[in-house]
Amino acid sequence: MNNSCAPCSAGVGQSCGHCGGTTQCDGSCTKATPSDFGTVKEFSSDEEAFACCWIDYTKTFGGDCSPGYVFEDVNVTKTSGGGSCLVITQGSGTNCRVTMRFHNNGTEGARCRIAIKQKRVCDTGG
Repeated sequence: MNNSCAPCSAGVGQSCGHCGGTTQCDGSCTKATPSDFGTVKEFSSDEEAFACCWIDYTKTFGGDCSPGYVFEDVNVTKTSGGGSCLVITQGSGTNCRVTMRFHNNGTEGARCRIAIKQKRVCDTGG
């Protein structure tokens, strides 16, 4: 009597999921895709305010992205004043840091909100 396994379904060995898995005989994927794969969420939110006069400085916000996430975007919103809040450098990969420049336009100060976003990807650790 032959005790071999039941025949595999079609598609065995083909890629599956978003994280580099392959389809197994039972139809499951060898590498599970996180249920929140592709989700974008806020990593950090800071507010910076400055007033008159002769203001011109840079400041870095954020840090290393959360495990399993990469830098997605930064959103800067000036909530008051006529000064400037400019993105100088922004993160990439697992670096969720953003460097901003703050300076007066004339004698105007400003208040700005800096929101850094990160996106869920596959975990690389095991």
